[in-house]
Formats: sequence, C-alpha cells, structure tokens
Amino acid sequence: MEKQELQALNTLKNIFPEKSWPWAISSLRRSPQIWDQLESAEFSQQLIKGIGVDPEDWTPGRIAAIQGGKDSSEEIPWPIESFDELSAEIKQKVHQTYQETIGDPEANQDLTTAFWFALGLLSEKASGKSWLET
Repeated sequence: MEKQELQALNTLKNIFPEKSWPWAISSLRRSPQIWDQLESAEFSQQLIKGIGVDPEDWTPGRIAAIQGGKDSSEEIPWPIESFDELSAEIKQKVHQTYQETIGDPEANQDLTTAFWFALGLLSEKASGKSWLET
C-alpha cells in the first residue's frame, strides 16, 4: 500500500466512526478525484468544516461543492435546489466552465471542473432545454 493511500485511510479513520469505515471509505475510494486529495490535511479540514464528520454527508456532490467554493469568494449553498438560487458570480463561473468544456470530455477529469460542468447542465435544464439540446 502506498504512503498516500495509508495517509488517506488514516485521515478518514480519524474523522469517521469505526462502524462506518467499511462503506464510507470504500465509497470515497471510488472517486479518484476525491481520494487523491485526501492526503492533504488542508483538504480534509475544509471538508470537516464545511460538511461535518457524518460520513453520510460526504457525498461526491457535496465534496465538490466545498472544493468549488475555493474558486469563489462565497460559499456554495448545499443542497442546490435550483440554478436560479445561485449568485451571479457562481453562475458566471458555471457558464464559463460549461462553455470551455462542452465539447471536450477530457476536460472534466478533475473534481472542480466536473462540478461546474454539472451545474452547467442544471442550468441548461432550467432554461427548458432537453438533454438532446445540451
């Protein structure tokens, strides 16, 4: 097992209750974009501060919202019920990222870009477009 892997495991074991380790840790391991960042104490501290220590709240979308908030001067509300409830700054970031990545599937490889792109799809849906039109 690599040092990075051990560090991520130890980080999560220090955050989550032991009874949740089997399902919570295996769930987070399925997302390399999240797992690879867990070796960073700063990243895990941001997640604890923004989400708390309940492993059921550590969903990929919520983690991505915390990470995406680092690109913004404001916190991204969670859960996101509607694209319309987001601030103008966040909408602009979403629109910019969506336009830059719409034709390039390789561009959605990191967690933050994938999050902004997903919000772009939410925006397209909110504007009345079908999946075929996006």
